[in-house]
Amino acid sequence: MPPDQGVPLDKLQELLSGVDPEQLGQILPLAGGGVVTMMFTDIVDSTRVKAEVGDRTYYDALGRHHDLVRRCLAQHNGRELKTIGDSFFIAFADPGAAVQCATAVIRLP
Repeated sequence: MPPDQGVPLDKLQELLSGVDPEQLGQILPLAGGGVVTMMFTDIVDSTRVKAEVGDRTYYDALGRHHDLVRRCLAQHNGRELKTIGDSFFIAFADPGAAVQCATAVIRLP
């Protein structure tokens, strides 16, 4: 299998088109012209979970989830570029920090 060449340029442009340019501009100087690592998160089966537990319980839990993810981002120098529902689009100037953050997010309580 060939090494991962990343996201095709047209797909990356599509993903970035919905991001506020001012927010994206926050991470580019951090990379110093180098690599920018992007992370996407999503809660598996969140629609089903919401239907099972009800809106109030779901949104209370989602608020806690957002707080925990944002705390993790701050600890690993990530920048939140966009959040829709339970999904985050995050950027890092350091690929190692992105991996550490992703690992920490997976282990969130």
